[in-house]
Amino acid sequence: MSSIKLVLRCDKVNKNSGKAPLYLRVIKDRKTTFISLGQQLDPKFWDEDKQKVKKSYPNSARMNAFLAQKISETEQKVLEESQKNQNITTQNLKVSIVGKEPPKFFEFAHKRLETIKTSRKFNTYLNYLNEINKFEKFVQTQNLYFEDITITRLKDYEQYLISTLDNSQTSVKYAFCILGIFFNLAINEELIPLTLNPFQKYKIKRKQAVKDYLNEEQYKSLLEYQPTHPTTKAVYDMFLFSTYAGGLRFIDVISLKRENYNPVESRLSKVIEKTSRSHQMRLPEQAEKIFENYRKEDTKPTDYIFPFYNVVAKAGNDPKAISFKQKTISTKVNLHLGKITKALKLPYKLTFHIARHTFATRALSKGMRIEYVSKILGHSSIQQTQVYAKIVNADLDDAMDNIFAV
Repeated sequence: MSSIKLVLRCDKVNKNSGKAPLYLRVIKDRKTTFISLGQQLDPKFWDEDKQKVKKSYPNSARMNAFLAQKISETEQKVLEESQKNQNITTQNLKVSIVGKEPPKFFEFAHKRLETIKTSRKFNTYLNYLNEINKFEKFVQTQNLYFEDITITRLKDYEQYLISTLDNSQTSVKYAFCILGIFFNLAINEELIPLTLNPFQKYKIKRKQAVKDYLNEEQYKSLLEYQPTHPTTKAVYDMFLFSTYAGGLRFIDVISLKRENYNPVESRLSKVIEKTSRSHQMRLPEQAEKIFENYRKEDTKPTDYIFPFYNVVAKAGNDPKAISFKQKTISTKVNLHLGKITKALKLPYKLTFHIARHTFATRALSKGMRIEYVSKILGHSSIQQTQVYAKIVNADLDDAMDNIFAV
């Protein structure tokens, strides 16, 4: 048994034009598929009960004749195909009606993943692949069309991530961000229309994450700490350097070369791994001293400053090998950060994220303008930096409360 109905998708209203796309909805065996008619209408011109455009719509008679013809053609096609195969699916019906199969989400995603994989962004590839596989496990089929990913399905997926997989809000946000990336790629390639993008309407509400950082007392303890193990000392120096050098991320610290540093101008210049943007800053004296501790007599401009990344360089151009080596280094560094955490008796484990947050909060509390902090951190907008200003303000509030505490 099947039914055919005209549906104005008001859930896909174009924000600019205010118009909604018109679809044929085909239901067979309780399965639904939508077929685009290539028409968009202002909702005020649509009569849902009569299944036609109102007389106030320009050329309403011509439009209604077009719609009636489409319904008739679709009914005839559904009847013919159902007679050939009583078990035909709604998707196969759609292929028969439209004349070509609509794009499948996972098929498209895996093709684009291969492009990412071969562009030396192997860690990105692995992260994206993990999210795509997670979504595929949820829907339990590879034959998922872009149009099947509706707001209702996304709501169910969000609940699945939270309840079944126990994902944090940050992880849920990231999962939806990756799905949205592939929708945007398909739209940019004109494979699907903008109206098929459910992420225009569906947004994940993200709670502001609490950013851990070292306060003045903890930072003083860090400065006074004297590691004895040579590897712990190198990791300690890298962490401390990051707090001096604008909160430089872990991958950017370990991959620093001598040629990235101009001692005459005390300036560091580097292309940031995450953003691929050129970044430069003037280093304070403390950061320069750390550099000098790792200078050798035969040091060349292409030498890495800290003694970790040479093993990655030996991996050549193999992105999989590079990713493996980077993870090995990360594991080793985190192990020694854990030792420093334990020695300092900190309430949370040290990470390079904490080094970044420590720089930002210290810079703002010492009077650096938020625009400068934002620029040094490499933020795309000052809104990203304002979370640190809120932290500093909260600390000031606590300080005022403590002054008059009884």
